[in-house]
Amino acid sequence: MFSRPINQIPKEYRQLQKVDVETLMVNGSIDFACPVENARKLLPCLRKGELVVLAEMGHTRDITGKQPEAFHHLVETF
Repeated sequence: MFSRPINQIPKEYRQLQKVDVETLMVNGSIDFACPVENARKLLPCLRKGELVVLAEMGHTRDITGKQPEAFHHLVETF
């Protein structure tokens, strides 16, 4: 069996960093591809971050497709 050495990027780049950029995270409450728990873990690092959880929505197509006007309003007014 052939194996290649793994060259990881430096540890400092593999850790979460504090960010001061305004960030809007939109998650569906039943998104299994990117669960809300993942966004909640990131939120403390986003000093100007906001998380909006949409009830009974899944991943991207649910969020952008089922109520496109509401989604656009959310993004445009952030």
